[in-house]
Amino acid sequence: MKPVGTILKNARMQEGLSLEELHAMTKIRIKYLDAIEQNEWGLLPGSTYAHGFIKRYAEAVGLDPEKVHALFRREFALKETQSIIPDGMLNEPLKTPSLVLTIQRILAKLFS
Repeated sequence: MKPVGTILKNARMQEGLSLEELHAMTKIRIKYLDAIEQNEWGLLPGSTYAHGFIKRYAEAVGLDPEKVHALFRREFALKETQSIIPDGMLNEPLKTPSLVLTIQRILAKLFS
């Protein structure tokens, strides 16, 4: 199955619409329309916007917005749940400064 962005781009081209014309119809910034067509979901301002953009884009190019949105949800169900986690938590945890560790060790020896 083709990615949602590719389906939308093909429909736009079949309708003979430029990104500028689609922007005028949907009020979605061209950079976001391009990101959708390239399946670059991380360039969109957030999950809520992505859902709305997909529906508006689909409607503007003559596709059923609910069907396209269902494809989008299915395609990115896992990705959406992961996007809730802040970026800092996906990386290695911050290391505790050595001074704090030293104080913890001293207090542990004093109270043990």
